[in-house]
Amino acid sequence: DVLMDDGSHDHHVHPHEHDHEHGHDHEHPHVHSHEDEHEHDHGHSHEHSHEHDHSHSHAHPHVHRGLSEILTIIDHSAITPNAKTIASRIFKVIAQAEASVHGCDIETVHFHEVGAIDSIVDIVSTAICLDNLGIEKVYASPLFEGTGYVKCAHGLMPVPAPATAKIMSEHHMKVKITHNQGEMVTPTGAAILAGLDADFTLPDEMVIEKTGMGAGKKEFSHANLLRVHMIETEDKKKRPALH
Repeated sequence: DVLMDDGSHDHHVHPHEHDHEHGHDHEHPHVHSHEDEHEHDHGHSHEHSHEHDHSHSHAHPHVHRGLSEILTIIDHSAITPNAKTIASRIFKVIAQAEASVHGCDIETVHFHEVGAIDSIVDIVSTAICLDNLGIEKVYASPLFEGTGYVKCAHGLMPVPAPATAKIMSEHHMKVKITHNQGEMVTPTGAAILAGLDADFTLPDEMVIEKTGMGAGKKEFSHANLLRVHMIETEDKKKRPALH
C-alpha cells in the first residue's frame, strides 16, 4: 500500500493470480522472450528473480505479462496522469534493455507475474511519490555497484546484470565498482533513474529541506541504505538528490 503525504489517497496492489505472500527484496523481474519459452519449455528454476526465495508451492499456472499489458494496468489505475506517464516511461526503459540483451523485439519481452508485480509496485510507488511532491528534476550521485555474480532464472550472471549494464551504458550513468560481492544496482533501480532523466552532476549549492532513507535486506560491508534529499536550488524548485 502507498499512502499519500496528505492522507487523501491509498493505492492497493491485488495480484489476483497469487494469494500467497512473497518474502523477497523487490529485485528485478524475471524476463524472457517468446523464444525463451519455446527453447526452455518453461524449464527454468523457480527462482523468479535475483535472490528471491519462494517457499510456496506453484500450483497456479505460470503467468507472464507483456509490456503492453503492464502499460494498460498502469493506464487504468487510479493514479494521476503525470504519475502514469512517469511509471510508463520507466517500465519502457526496462523492457527496451531486456529486449536488447535477449535479442528480440520489445513487445516479445514478457515479465513473469511475480517480477512484474514487484516492479509495478516499486515503479508506480516512485511515480506517485515524485508526482505528489511536485518534483521536477532529479540529481544522483554515481551508482555504487558490487562485483561477482548474481543468481538469475537463466543461471549465474555477472554483476552488473546484463540489463542493468545496458541501461547504464545507454543512459551514460556514472558508476563506481566496489569490493562488495553481489548486486547493488538492479535493472529496476537503474531504470528509475534513467526514466527520470537523472542528472549525475550535482548542483554546486543547495539547501536541504528534507531527508528520507530506505534500507535493503542484503548484507554488505557498509550500511545498505538509499538516502534521498529534497533540496532547493537557486531557481527555488524542489529537487531530490540521491546518494
